[in-house]
Amino acid sequence: MQAADILASHWIRNGTNDALPVPIYYNYRHGIELSLKGCIRVAAGCLRRDGVELPPGEPDKLVNASHVIGRLADRLNQYLSQLLDDPNDRIPQETQETLDWLHQLDENGQTFRYSTVKGGKGRGVVRARPNQQNIDFDAGWMLYGGVGGYLDNHAELQADYYAEMAQHAWW
Repeated sequence: MQAADILASHWIRNGTNDALPVPIYYNYRHGIELSLKGCIRVAAGCLRRDGVELPPGEPDKLVNASHVIGRLADRLNQYLSQLLDDPNDRIPQETQETLDWLHQLDENGQTFRYSTVKGGKGRGVVRARPNQQNIDFDAGWMLYGGVGGYLDNHAELQADYYAEMAQHAWW
């Protein structure tokens, strides 16, 4: 996210440079993906500490294998709903809308990674970005600092609580 901010600031200060939009988009998108994955890992750790059994290999199986924003956001929302109360039991609506839009734009995480991708069902190779658009990537910072910060705080409080309870256990 910070690399994308630096590139975007340079582009704004120094004028347009056709070589920078795709790396800017890619870095923001990748930052969002990594923020989602980080939040998923923290939320899964909190759930486990609360005694929730997750399927074997979760969340690592998804986090290590997927670049799909929609799938990652769904899993984070699933974990948040098990872990927290309203209104923190979901990704904030404005951020979710951006994630949904980004998922539609880049379903498989390939649009900004490559210039061409497989078109599917006999279409061969097609342009990865046939209709480029402006993108609002504040969602990445919201996930990283907002949801991620809240989850980090929750995990810290949870660990302190369980440690305190263990010290005072009479058994």
